[in-house]
Amino acid sequence: MKKVRLIEAIIFVVGWNSIFLAGADFPPPKGFAWLVITTIVLAILQDWYLKSLFSWINKPHALLDNEILFGIAGLLVALCFAFPQLAHWPGYEYLWLWILIIVLVAVTYGAVFFLVNRWLAKRYLKGGNEGKHRNRP
Repeated sequence: MKKVRLIEAIIFVVGWNSIFLAGADFPPPKGFAWLVITTIVLAILQDWYLKSLFSWINKPHALLDNEILFGIAGLLVALCFAFPQLAHWPGYEYLWLWILIIVLVAVTYGAVFFLVNRWLAKRYLKGGNEGKHRNRP
């Protein structure tokens, strides 16, 4: 499953940076580098999380636990980007809306991430344990 984790990390970094680049000015501003660094750090954290996810992905409350974790991660990322800008934020009374959007995107991504990996675990892993491949007829 190391190959799967590597592919997921590459898709994560390239995918999110492509989305960010599509919404950025051309050429991207200097601050764009922070988004690239953030996606790389999040890809590393996601890989670390994915190593343990396969061992409990089929438990009853796994999806809920996953969504809570991604929601907290989204909130932390949003706050890390928001707090340094508070003094310069135009219309900061709408900051809560920006944070809510980031959290909702994180939770949505978390659901997709979980469902894809649950499918992969059922297809390629027996009992959710990494390294034990299902026997095929």
